[in-house]
Amino acid sequence: MPARRLTLAVDPERGVADIRVAVLINGRRVLDDAAFCSGDQTSWTRTVQLPYLGEEAWLNVEINSTDAPSGDPRPRGVRLRALTLER
Repeated sequence: MPARRLTLAVDPERGVADIRVAVLINGRRVLDDAAFCSGDQTSWTRTVQLPYLGEEAWLNVEINSTDAPSGDPRPRGVRLRALTLER
């Protein structure tokens, strides 16, 4: 059965307001969003439908994140808490 839905949860660093999180599956961008972590919020979760994967024999999942605090040119990224593919 093909994958139908992807859920991604990350734990952004506290105090950083805007972190870009992108997920590509087999080269197709399925998620590109800003993850926010402020106040008491300690994690960020998104679920996306994957209706176009069809009968793919394999999945190459690529996760990109950027977290560049002001004044610091080095991206720190985010901690991946969970990645779920549902059929």
